[in-house]
Amino acid sequence: LDADTGMPVAAATKPPAAGKLTPDAAPRGKSTRITVDGTALAGVTAVASDRPTVRANVLDADRTDTRATVELDVPATEPAGVAQIT
Repeated sequence: LDADTGMPVAAATKPPAAGKLTPDAAPRGKSTRITVDGTALAGVTAVASDRPTVRANVLDADRTDTRATVELDVPATEPAGVAQIT
């Protein structure tokens, strides 16, 4: 309860956090399913990459609080290197 109003206070939710990605790399020119192990993943509905041409989609069927599956599309023209996924 809120100390000032006496009204119920919503419980704080933890932000999603990714721990392990399997596999931890994706080839260019292909679509790869990545398993993300972490915490508070059940509410994740979207992911993004720091590279504008890399696309990532969360697959709803496999999502739990501790695991999610992401389909990562890396164009064949994408330069080799590390891409950040958030």
